[in-house]
Amino acid sequence: MSAGFAALAPIIAEPNSLFKAPVFEPSEPPEQEHAIDEASTTSESVVDTTMEVDTWMDLDEPLMVQPVHRTWEAFESGTTAVHAPLFLSEAGAAAYDALLSWHGDPLKLNNSGVPVIETKAYFSSLLSLALGQESLMFVRNNLAKTFQPVLPQFRISGYSRDIVLGVQEECLSCGISILDLRSFIQKSYAGEASPCRVGLASAISQILQVIHKYVTVDEEQPRSLLQLQTTVACLTAILKPLVKLNSQLRQAIGDHEILSVVFYHASQADADNRYIRDMMREILQRVSMPWIQFLQEWVGTKVEQGIPLSKIDVGARKWFVKVDTEIFVDDFGRHVEDIDFRLDRTRMPSFIPDDVAQSIFETGKNLRFIKLHHPENLLANTHNIMIQKPPEVRWLFDWNDVSQVEHRIKEFGDRMAVAVNGYRREIRSRTPVVANLDTAKENHVYNPAYFGVDEREMESRILASMERLQQPLRDETIQDPLSITVRHQLDQGVLDNSEDGLTPHWSLVPLLSFGAIASAQARFINQEHMRLLFSEHGMFDHFRLYREFHLLGNGLFCTRLSQSLFNPDLESTEREAGVARQGGVMGLRLGGRDTWPPASSELRLALMGILSDAYFDQHPKSAQRLVKGWDKLPGDLSFAVRDLSPEEIEKCMNPNSLEALDFLCLQYTTPPALSSVITPVILLQYDRIFRFLLRVLRMIYVVNELFRQTLWTNRIYGYELADEEYRFVREARGFISSVAGYILDTAISIPWRAFESRLREIQSALAVSGGSPKKQPPSPLQLQQLHSQFLHAVMSGMFLRKKQKSILNLLEDIFNSVLAYAMSVRARHSSAVSRGESEEMQPNIMYEEFKQKVQVFITVCRSLSEKAKSESRDRDNEWLFTTAGLGDESIVAQLLSKLDLDNYYVK
Repeated sequence: MSAGFAALAPIIAEPNSLFKAPVFEPSEPPEQEHAIDEASTTSESVVDTTMEVDTWMDLDEPLMVQPVHRTWEAFESGTTAVHAPLFLSEAGAAAYDALLSWHGDPLKLNNSGVPVIETKAYFSSLLSLALGQESLMFVRNNLAKTFQPVLPQFRISGYSRDIVLGVQEECLSCGISILDLRSFIQKSYAGEASPCRVGLASAISQILQVIHKYVTVDEEQPRSLLQLQTTVACLTAILKPLVKLNSQLRQAIGDHEILSVVFYHASQADADNRYIRDMMREILQRVSMPWIQFLQEWVGTKVEQGIPLSKIDVGARKWFVKVDTEIFVDDFGRHVEDIDFRLDRTRMPSFIPDDVAQSIFETGKNLRFIKLHHPENLLANTHNIMIQKPPEVRWLFDWNDVSQVEHRIKEFGDRMAVAVNGYRREIRSRTPVVANLDTAKENHVYNPAYFGVDEREMESRILASMERLQQPLRDETIQDPLSITVRHQLDQGVLDNSEDGLTPHWSLVPLLSFGAIASAQARFINQEHMRLLFSEHGMFDHFRLYREFHLLGNGLFCTRLSQSLFNPDLESTEREAGVARQGGVMGLRLGGRDTWPPASSELRLALMGILSDAYFDQHPKSAQRLVKGWDKLPGDLSFAVRDLSPEEIEKCMNPNSLEALDFLCLQYTTPPALSSVITPVILLQYDRIFRFLLRVLRMIYVVNELFRQTLWTNRIYGYELADEEYRFVREARGFISSVAGYILDTAISIPWRAFESRLREIQSALAVSGGSPKKQPPSPLQLQQLHSQFLHAVMSGMFLRKKQKSILNLLEDIFNSVLAYAMSVRARHSSAVSRGESEEMQPNIMYEEFKQKVQVFITVCRSLSEKAKSESRDRDNEWLFTTAGLGDESIVAQLLSKLDLDNYYVK
């Protein structure tokens, strides 16, 4: 050991050699050991001892040992067998190349004349080809939209031409896909591109940038053809769903269709690996961002950007909302126009359910009502809603995300409830205060921005700005979720099929993502809209106005109107030359005059004050408005002349016809705030009901006068009545009275009581202290539907539906028979001809016709009642009025009990 230590020489330290490895200089070995070394190494080469040896660096170099072919035979014999390759592949690339280039072509691969190019350059060219770029070996053919090799045929060392062509085809397919995607990106940015198309192009462009950076910068040069093929296969896996998506996008496709296509392909990507799924979901998030932003603006959870939509902009549209004129047509073909916000279902993405789409549209429409008519309301200012921190609307693909968002929505709903209730209490307790403008100006402090900054501060800010501009741009895509997902896919390859946990089915994803926030926002907006309709705009009063006048629910109005139209004892409104008016009560005296229809001035004289007297008699508190000069009724209710066709005008000109009063109508102008509930179609239905009720009112007056004149006047003047005349008058009066009683007391009153009861429930629910009723009140759309159902029930009971036209014609024929008989009676009284000399007077024939028509009408009503009774057992209560005291029978059954209780007409 002492000899070994003596062999080590001292370490020589050189200047500036702190980070150098120490060098040991070999010392002279002892003579004895040197002699032994010379004897033992006679057969070995002599080592040059003068060469400098780096001991520490030699330790880092691996020992190169030539591999030896070992066999059991050599082991047993104690010798080493010489390595002889058994397969051609073991002999190396040179042997394989020599065999391929042999003129005899023993492998039959036709590679003998194919030139061999440099492997590294070829791999680089293939990567450029896979990225859709030209290279040393491949040039682009713009006409054919493909790449062509520079040489007609070639291969690399160790591979045949067929193997090279197979990998080359994969790279070419990948490159063409990238070219197609780049072409889509360029077209998307050219011209007036839609937001969703630009979003999709931006996402695809970012994916291509990540791929290009990974292949050209981050990834090492492939060392084998198999490694290059693996890289290209990974690129193809990323591009495949994008190419399929691009193939279904036409140039003129709309944003809603782009969203639907992207959603479909994102759902189809669930069969791929995790990173492809995440990539397609992130693309869906980005493409949907403009649509989601408008959705948030429409429902009020985000401040609206740009020029908002209004009803005056006819033809304007944003996404699925448009301002358009809609033409309504009633059952009998009458047209009416209405301008309002419309839901364009064709521009709504197909993945949104119909109920969610309708809820979103109605919520935004009701919010615009509050902003237009009540700008001081809490919900009218979107900033007040933003203060409550509504959750962000986005796609939710995981149950955990769904649960968290629902929890945040619940907290948002609680905060909104507290804010709305506080606003209502503040409104109730608020007293009007006149603001002092001078004090407000004095308290306002202006914060200077730049004009109040001194020179030094300005200079420092400019220098800071210049320094910031000189810094290199940061790559924001490094931390971008889409870039991270694509990079993970490139790193992991195509074999990663790991699951990402239990996720909701794609059919539920839109509902879970957008339904909850739309429902939460609709709850407060719809409730506030309904509260304003009833408390601020008197919705209930307008409904009762219809009941009192259009449906003849006001007794004073019916009496005054009947007297003004039919009473022959009133002063005539006709102007006669040389005759001064007496100043008494005037009327139109239908049936007692020769000229018809009356002039507009006659209508004003006869109907003046009827509406106002009847309305303020039922609403004495509203009469106080007359003192203030407000002499208009709700909705500017007044009498007017109805627009009629030429055929209808010709019928109106005959005072003895049933249609003589069809020109008279009640004109009602829907207040703008109530247009969402009282639609033009509803006004048409009320107008049709009032026209028919005018006919019934006229028939009541005619049969009463007929009864009085025939039974009492004739007895006074000594006329003898035939049995047919007596029966005609009594039965006609009974029939008309029964029909009128059924219409007013049953067909109108029963549905109205059910409708009024439901309205009171809604009104009481909205008046609950705290503003959070246990049962959610209906939305304005549901109230409109309830109103339409009420009118549907009324018109069905009065045979005014289109499918009941044949029954209505039978009833009007009976009315015409009574009018014809009344006309003959008036003619007999006005002429000097005796009863026996009149050839036109045939009461027996007229009675038989009347009785036959009544029999047919009762038979049809009986069959209709039986049919409705059988159908009611199989039908659910689809509307409120089926259980309003009617049971399982049709409402027509109550008419039969009035007309023919003892089966007199059907015996």
